[in-house]
Amino acid sequence: MKDKGKLLQDATKFRLLVGSLIYLTITRPKIVYSVGVVSQFMQCPRSTHLDAAKRILCYVKGSIDYGLMYGRSENFALRTDVDSAGDANSRHSTSGYCFNIGSAMISWCSKKQNMVSVSSTEAEYVAATVVAHECMCLRSLMGDMLCKVQCDNEIVVKLASNPIFHAQTKHIEVRRHYI
Repeated sequence: MKDKGKLLQDATKFRLLVGSLIYLTITRPKIVYSVGVVSQFMQCPRSTHLDAAKRILCYVKGSIDYGLMYGRSENFALRTDVDSAGDANSRHSTSGYCFNIGSAMISWCSKKQNMVSVSSTEAEYVAATVVAHECMCLRSLMGDMLCKVQCDNEIVVKLASNPIFHAQTKHIEVRRHYI
């Protein structure tokens, strides 16, 4: 989202709206990424940023009957995905995960990685490490459950199951080999 549009004279309305949207993300995980993008402009918001926040609010209003439904289930799923170098300004990747019990999410995150990854494999591997940490936290809360991480990068799956430091992966920091 570029800094186009007229600078808002009074940013209070924008900040209140984005703050409310951030609160809504507790029960509306589908808006987490979009709210995260508009919240990056809290300091100097422009009219385009206010319009984007209003569009998110329109989506919420149009999907008012949607929500999180929790039922009894033995099916646990942990999924992760990354947009490799998705931020056009900083080239940082945004990674996200969601942990489901049955069809309901109980934990989710969408966050810009704090480093620039050299490859999509590295970006996915960094995300998988974060997910492995989350899985361990959830296991301590829910007992000894099998936690299977689903990743859409075949090389990352092979690297996680055989973490021998190949010449192609020496650039990945040692602390990332938690999986």
